[in-house]
Amino acid sequence: MSRSDSQSSSAEKYEDEDLKRSLNTRQMGMMAIGGAIGVGLFYGSSGAISYAGPSVLLAYALAGAAIFVVCRAVGEMATAEPVSGATVSYASRYIHPFVGYAIGWTSLLGCVAGSGAEFTALGKYVQFWFPSFPIWASGLIGMVLMGVINLISVSFYGESQFWLSAVKVVTIVVMVIGGLIIIFTGIGNGGHPVMLKNLTVDGFMPNGLSGLLFSVVMVAFAFGGSESVAYTAGEAKDVKKTMPRAVNGVFWSIILFYLGSTFVILCMWPWDRMKGVGSPFVRVFASLGIPAAASIINFVVITASLSAVSSGIFMYSRQLYNLSLQGSAPSILSKVSKKKIPYVSVLTVVLMQLVGIALMAVLPERAFTFLIDHGFHAGFQLGGRACQRVSLPFHKAS
Repeated sequence: MSRSDSQSSSAEKYEDEDLKRSLNTRQMGMMAIGGAIGVGLFYGSSGAISYAGPSVLLAYALAGAAIFVVCRAVGEMATAEPVSGATVSYASRYIHPFVGYAIGWTSLLGCVAGSGAEFTALGKYVQFWFPSFPIWASGLIGMVLMGVINLISVSFYGESQFWLSAVKVVTIVVMVIGGLIIIFTGIGNGGHPVMLKNLTVDGFMPNGLSGLLFSVVMVAFAFGGSESVAYTAGEAKDVKKTMPRAVNGVFWSIILFYLGSTFVILCMWPWDRMKGVGSPFVRVFASLGIPAAASIINFVVITASLSAVSSGIFMYSRQLYNLSLQGSAPSILSKVSKKKIPYVSVLTVVLMQLVGIALMAVLPERAFTFLIDHGFHAGFQLGGRACQRVSLPFHKAS
């Protein structure tokens, strides 16, 4: 028996899933790329630049390399054993059932914190156009909309994620190409090419090692959700073909979208002028003479927030579904609809997100910072460490 056959049999022994394989290569590829592009790139990059200067490129490279290693590890396991629970399933099988139980239920804290943070950000972006509209109301509408999408069918979810991700990808590509034209031709800058002189202002690491390390923490949050593509393994049509391509898409997201866009921003303006400027993307689009640049970027980050929320509902509902199949969660959570959607798990995750919205209504001024901090520690650190720890016994068992 081959390694893949042996592991597949092991997977079936633990989880007899009743889901439909509907996600195709096109959808999974774009979902992987889009999943690696968060709101933090559009609005958080200026803060990271103000701390690290040009060395923020190294910060993105370091954080991106760590994320890619995690994605490769969990992607390899998902290809060999395509179950929806991903890390939760592998931890139970290759370390101990209690480890999978702990990872699954603890990471749900990240669901509350992470989705609450996205809802807070979403509300602030909506207020750009409608200043008096309550932040919590925007979050509630977004939650209901994304919840409905997740309940219709997995193929509909995949298609919605494809187009939401495409909006982000197209925006960044236009920004990078347009920025390079300004840098090397001077178009949009009075005919004066900027070239690379801003990269050398005050040196590569103007704030020293401490500035670099602090920016690593900031940029790492932008990569949150990159590993979520592994949770589609249980519903992918041809996982042995689609999963490796999807994971490789994360690598190109890091190179082109994060390093490429940050390089353009650093070349166009001195790093010490980035603090408090809002979105650098708005400045680039405005320099290109694109009208309503701020509104365009605002629309893009709203789609990015909605995409992240929808992805979170999908990922955490599959964790609950898998835990239920293992006997580590109530059996009702394993119920599926006629479209093979674990609807009880989906509704449970949506209800948990109400906690984040409640926090926004109670302490709107402090909610975003509170949820970002707790969402990062509960989600990013636990998920990354779990993927790496599970990978070792997985290879030993191969």
